[in-house]
Amino acid sequence: MAKKSLINIKDIPLAKGLRFAVIKSEWNEDITKKLKDGCMVVLREKGVSEDEIYEIDVPGTYELPM
Repeated sequence: MAKKSLINIKDIPLAKGLRFAVIKSEWNEDITKKLKDGCMVVLREKGVSEDEIYEIDVPGTYELPM
């Protein structure tokens, strides 16, 4: 069951014309994919076009052995 966000999306300003990078860890993808998907929904709702969003996947486990 999805939990309700503590952030009111109406409080986030429009972002049309801005560029964003969305970086998602490949580690624990069950969680990180849902986070990325939610981020993409909000960015689109705030007017960001597809060509202004750069999606980057990273391994996400490099720092664990350190």
